[in-house]
Amino acid sequence: MIAVSTTIPKGTLIGGKYRVTRELGRGGMAAVYEAVHVDIGKRVAVKVLMGHLAASQTVVERFLREARAVSQIRSPHICDVHDSGRIEEGAPYLVFELLEGESLYEAMCRDRQMSPSVTLAIILQVARGLQKAHQANIVHRDLKPENIFLTVDEDGQLRVKILDFGLAKFYDPVGTDGPDKNARLTREGAVFGTPAYMSPEQVRGQAAADTRADLWALACITYECFTGTTVWSTDEGVAMTFAQIATAPLPEPRRYRPDLPESFTAWFQKALDRDIMVRFQSVEQFADALVRAFDYAAVEGGLDAGLVNQITSEAADAPDAQAITQRTRMKAALAAKASADSLELIRSSSGSAPHSSASPSPVELHQPDQLLVPIEPMGQQNRGVKVVGILVLVLGMIAATIILTLGKDPPTLQEAQRYGTVAAELAKTEPPKASGFHFVARHPWLPLVREAQALIAQGEHDRALSILRRVYEQHRHGMVHNLMEQVQVALQARASEAPCQVTGLARPRRYDLLSQDRKPKDATAPFIVRGLRGALVTWTDGRDGQRRAYAAPLDDALRNRGIPVDITPEGTKVFTPTLLPAAQRFMATYWDMSGGAPGVYLRWLGPDAVIAAPPIAATEKKAGAYFASAARHGDGFVVAWADRIEADSVDLFYRLFDKDGTAVDDAVRVTDYLNQGSATARVREVKVAAAGNKLYFAYGFVRGALQQVRFLSVPAHTKAPGLALVKKGEQRKKRLLGDEIALTPRTQRGTKPSLACSKERCFVAWHMALRGGASVALIDAATGKRRWHKRFTAKGKYPAVTISPGGDARLVWVESGRITTATLGPEGVGPSSKMARVAGQHPPPAIAPGGKSGEWYVSWLDYESGHREPYTLRM
Repeated sequence: MIAVSTTIPKGTLIGGKYRVTRELGRGGMAAVYEAVHVDIGKRVAVKVLMGHLAASQTVVERFLREARAVSQIRSPHICDVHDSGRIEEGAPYLVFELLEGESLYEAMCRDRQMSPSVTLAIILQVARGLQKAHQANIVHRDLKPENIFLTVDEDGQLRVKILDFGLAKFYDPVGTDGPDKNARLTREGAVFGTPAYMSPEQVRGQAAADTRADLWALACITYECFTGTTVWSTDEGVAMTFAQIATAPLPEPRRYRPDLPESFTAWFQKALDRDIMVRFQSVEQFADALVRAFDYAAVEGGLDAGLVNQITSEAADAPDAQAITQRTRMKAALAAKASADSLELIRSSSGSAPHSSASPSPVELHQPDQLLVPIEPMGQQNRGVKVVGILVLVLGMIAATIILTLGKDPPTLQEAQRYGTVAAELAKTEPPKASGFHFVARHPWLPLVREAQALIAQGEHDRALSILRRVYEQHRHGMVHNLMEQVQVALQARASEAPCQVTGLARPRRYDLLSQDRKPKDATAPFIVRGLRGALVTWTDGRDGQRRAYAAPLDDALRNRGIPVDITPEGTKVFTPTLLPAAQRFMATYWDMSGGAPGVYLRWLGPDAVIAAPPIAATEKKAGAYFASAARHGDGFVVAWADRIEADSVDLFYRLFDKDGTAVDDAVRVTDYLNQGSATARVREVKVAAAGNKLYFAYGFVRGALQQVRFLSVPAHTKAPGLALVKKGEQRKKRLLGDEIALTPRTQRGTKPSLACSKERCFVAWHMALRGGASVALIDAATGKRRWHKRFTAKGKYPAVTISPGGDARLVWVESGRITTATLGPEGVGPSSKMARVAGQHPPPAIAPGGKSGEWYVSWLDYESGHREPYTLRM
């Protein structure tokens, strides 16, 4: 019997007629497989609900609602459902037409700004699909780029399909099998959808949200196709995104695309008017106005088949359309070959006898867990040889599995020797307990990814890309896809002889690889540092329902030296972990917003991120948003944060710790800001640095709705409590411990500042959302006076800055979908290099000095298969 929370093996027969050939993907609710109808040979996609969810009638009903919704609609622009049923274990499945191509999200990751003709062709075809859905009284409710699929028809024309009606809402009851069938599955106050594309009425959780919610989402997607950015910034989480949807001014499309007509701006403002009665009331109105904005005559309406076909034909000559067509054809050819190879392998291994869903094929490329049981640590040195020997034997079996999965042609002797070498290398270089060998069999391509990483470290990017492409053709994992794209950017930097070159690449998170039925949760902005044994990366995610910090040690090729470690097991809502090297150890700092012990903490970690001591409290246990950061101060540490100790303001504090992690004194209050009427004064996004006998702070200062980046320096020997509480009856006034500089004007949207200091100078970098571009200021460390302030890029954003022990400074920022870097000195910013890909909007990247002069590490977030994933490079 198969538990469908795990992988269904190749060769399994579902419903007596669909033979599984490979897995296409999976999420938290279902897995999707490619299968072949055994009677007619037609390739289809089979979506199977996870077994642990099949016991919930509500979940099953939502799952089957997709089939009922699609069955009500007849449109070439909606992915059709062919069949449904239940496997023997009881979990339901749906059979869809098999689509070959890519999602609109994937296309936009490659072509950040689409041409007008391609955008119109895509949006109008989606609108035609929505027209049929709305005529059937069905609202999609989760329209987003990931749910719009781009393929080509038999004539080579772009064909667009809407996917995933799992959140669809019926206006009229569907089915007549009793009251439970007719019961509404949505309730007032429940929020459904993806935040960046949700309408105001969806955000409010109104069950009455109707077809106009789909039109709102499609208008957001239209804007994103043209500009390459989402309408609303999603950097600060769901709550802030909802707040923008409710109150923030609409962005100006022509700021990002001056070639767009002014009539499009008028269309956009109407499409996203917060008054639902002012917005377009139907998809027909929506499409009519859109085509007129681009000077098309809509005599028969914007959804007229002739007009849509005309626009689609005109789009065929656009470079982005040709690229989509080329990629689709290539993927279709590779998929067909993979399917044929799988069937051939199944037949050659087990004959043509069918296998039921309860009897998996004997050819199971994902070996059972017991094949690679974890080996307990051995204390005696003479037993280490046995461990390596067992691992070489086991990994040799994995290497054989890898060879089988790479194609039906037998490997050459050279290939076989290479795969055996990979297995032996793994056995020698990875600790048996921590490396996760027991799950490599689930993903037999992981050793090849490690080999590609080693080749990148050796400068052989072309060979690395070749290996990654071969793996991706067979296994279609999002991690491999993203690594391929990162290597391609590195090759472009090499071809252009950019000042910086990539010498290492990593995807540190691994927990989603431990079990194929775990959908990755979004990670937060990573932080990276170099220790004596290599780099260490940390981030937070909510994989187990609690937001905790994790850390992963990397080797010299940026390969994981072990499974990432939970470094805050006591935490419940952990934010901004940082790491500071201290000889053979690391000092981690973080803040926990809530739970049983909220506050700011330090913790000693060993060289491989293993917890070495209990957490050390820097603050009293009190819930709050601390925005904490830390830095080395002499042999010890300084931790800074924001806190409210009086009723009317949130101020800046710091505390010093010695080399053992013992507090030197109580906390020191640095600022005492005053409110102005109802406009509360708040310090946030604190950054701290130390050099000589001074401490330096950069932070966001917020009063009411206005924000400003400020810099402040104070003597390091200031005694606690710094600015004491005002005595009862005394007149309060603004007080500061040191000299303050306002680096930006007050605006309605700010950013997180970045700070780095040496004994001679400090650099502060920031991005202002309204004006655009990124800026950096040079401040004299001795006097605290600003020497200059420059806007170094008009299009870039999210900058970060660091200074090496030797005094060299470097900037990193995001520009045009690329991680970009440049040197920084007393005279300004040097020539830039584009190092890596980044899709979507994320918090600023992190940068740290490497182990030798001129070497740097960068960590950042990138979208991978719809979630935020940390990546790391060395340059």
